[in-house]
Amino acid sequence: MPDELVREVVYAFHAAGVRLVLGTDSHHPGFLAGSSGLDEIEFLVAGNPLEDPAVLRTAAGVMAGGRWLDRRDLDLLMQAAILDGAW
Repeated sequence: MPDELVREVVYAFHAAGVRLVLGTDSHHPGFLAGSSGLDEIEFLVAGNPLEDPAVLRTAAGVMAGGRWLDRRDLDLLMQAAILDGAW
């Protein structure tokens, strides 16, 4: 679907009060789960989350399953998943 059409549909949904949710369970070849979600946010947001969506790429870490994963842990997991073909 062309980018401009996607934007128009999303804006129309937003104007109608439809709540939109981002999913990161992409298993499409060539898309990295999580990273493709950030691409989508950047595509759809004309500023902010809260001022610049690119800041989401600089996360210090995440909490997953009650365990803190810092940036280094995340990078190592991402590299391992790519090398293992787990994407």
